[in-house]
Amino acid sequence: MASAEDIALLRAMIGEPDNAEPWTDEVLSAMIDAAASLESAALSAWTAKAATYAGMVDTTESGSSRRLSQLQEQALKMVAFFRQASDTPEVEDLTGYAYTIAIERP
Repeated sequence: MASAEDIALLRAMIGEPDNAEPWTDEVLSAMIDAAASLESAALSAWTAKAATYAGMVDTTESGSSRRLSQLQEQALKMVAFFRQASDTPEVEDLTGYAYTIAIERP
């Protein structure tokens, strides 16, 4: 079980000061326990935030605009920052590595 200090530090790292859904103390404690370090836990949290923000779009109406896509862009920058800080390797892109084997029939 993560300490209150670790949870408070992770809250500061992910910009979530309040114990509210979806970032409750229980969720953050589980993330800390599953991760190798606080930086790895922050990486997981920012990755989840980026996924949440992925569907947000920019809107313009009545002379005002909201660039909601910036949320995901900034979250992805934090993912890159914490990936480097935690020394977590990026997932290798395996597209294009297909191969075939000839079928031998008796």
